[in-house]
Amino acid sequence: MIGIDPEKDLIGLAIQSHYFAVGSMALWAEPGVGAVIIQSIPKMAYDYGVAGLNLMRAGHSAATALQQLIAHDTRSDYRQVAMVDTDAPPEVFTGESCVAEAGDVRGETFCCQANMMANPGVPEAMAKAFSSHTGEFPERLVAALKAAESKGGDLRGKQSAALIVVRRHPEGHHLADRPFDLRVDDHPEPLSELERLVELKSAYHHSTRGDAALVREDFEEALREYQRSEEKSPGQTELYFWRALALLNTGRESDAIPLMKTLLKRDRKWFTLFERVAEAGLLEKDPELLERLSKIAEE
Repeated sequence: MIGIDPEKDLIGLAIQSHYFAVGSMALWAEPGVGAVIIQSIPKMAYDYGVAGLNLMRAGHSAATALQQLIAHDTRSDYRQVAMVDTDAPPEVFTGESCVAEAGDVRGETFCCQANMMANPGVPEAMAKAFSSHTGEFPERLVAALKAAESKGGDLRGKQSAALIVVRRHPEGHHLADRPFDLRVDDHPEPLSELERLVELKSAYHHSTRGDAALVREDFEEALREYQRSEEKSPGQTELYFWRALALLNTGRESDAIPLMKTLLKRDRKWFTLFERVAEAGLLEKDPELLERLSKIAEE
């Protein structure tokens, strides 16, 4: 499916299939340009993905680009393609020869399409889930995939899943303009694994925003973002370390101590890393601080 979040200026794509590494061939997106999904018999996936983005980058609308690609595809009746540019609702095409159950549903902020489904009604279930879910944008995309699975999903079973989110109007920074780019290439429960990765990626986003708030000395906002990070991925040790480091670097040792205790009780290697980041200049060299950390590690 393709979804749009107008409020946050995002385009998202998500897919699950019984096909190895489906995300590597089915999902195409470029910040500031648009996105393409090619499904069904995707022999021309590369042509649709690259050519579709090229046409939209050259100024063609998704509707015009899709029409041109279909017109030049001698087997378009087997294709299922969705496209979106930065200014209009998504466009979708389902060829008459796509393997049943196949179909699509299109709205102002989404298009949902499926083929080789065990049961009819999958696109409609996806659209309802995406429209009604109240979570963050990537979570809404996952909710749509889960709704498809709840209707029976792919007749062949399940193997891989993927999700990409890009900005409709880029800020000029790759990580900010492509905040989610996740693939589960081969897994017995690809959708569950994709959902886990989305939560983990969200946790890192909130942690990064917390670090930025600390730099601005907006400590309350930093703590709120860190709390959101913990809610998304409780107990993620790596995030504890960098959060503690950020707190120490802003003079908030008392807030860092609980995190450091958690880290150092789990494994003393984190004390070694504190020493090494201090040597690298990422933490002020304070022998007394390192001594306090050492004592915590030995408790």
